[in-house]
Amino acid sequence: MRCYQTSASLLCAVHLRQGDLLNGFDKKTLKRFQELEHLEDDKKKTLFDLIDTYIRDAKARKAYA
Repeated sequence: MRCYQTSASLLCAVHLRQGDLLNGFDKKTLKRFQELEHLEDDKKKTLFDLIDTYIRDAKARKAYA
């Protein structure tokens, strides 16, 4: 899922509505999401593209293992 416009505040709002949605993230990961909010949009897009690429590749390796 691509979330270029996802912000830490949006994640927090979703967490409040969805209960345990973010419980799988440690404090360091959540802090990183918060720090992403301060980056320029093009930098955020680049980082999310990179994350999406790693996730896609990991799923492909698992599927073909």
